[in-house]
Amino acid sequence: MKIKFSFLLVLLLALSLGVQPAVAKKPLTTVTFDEPVVGVSFDNGSIYEPWCSGPLNLCGPHVDGNALASTGTLTLTFDKPTTVIEFGVAVELDYVVWSDYQPWDDVFIVEVYGPGQSGLRETIVFGVTPVSEFMMNGYFTYSGPAIKSIVIRLGEPYQPSGWYLDNLVFHG
Repeated sequence: MKIKFSFLLVLLLALSLGVQPAVAKKPLTTVTFDEPVVGVSFDNGSIYEPWCSGPLNLCGPHVDGNALASTGTLTLTFDKPTTVIEFGVAVELDYVVWSDYQPWDDVFIVEVYGPGQSGLRETIVFGVTPVSEFMMNGYFTYSGPAIKSIVIRLGEPYQPSGWYLDNLVFHG
């Protein structure tokens, strides 16, 4: 009986230690676009340092140094499905757009697509806040069912403004 109890105790201990790594959270990858991009591909964007980057921080707190730039619709496709996506954005807007379309809570539209044939999961609209006379800044956060790709575009009144994406976070 003592041997069975000892064996059971050792088995339970081994199982409890063996299960911990399986339930641990997946590590997150942060891409600042100052390094080679691994784990995600993008369509309709290019990497360079925006004019608003630098010591004056005119792009705002979420975009600094090299960034992924676009003037239209940007598609990000992840090598592996991810349940977390975060990124900062900065967008160039002129004063006419600023004054006509306040409070700027509908500047970006993000379509979230699941893996395989699951298709469009949801459409998320998010806004920005002024950083300087010609720049606005925002931060996007998604945590939910696994997704394979996202499509990001500006809302109709704000096109064709140039915009930047930086500090992309996802499960890599």
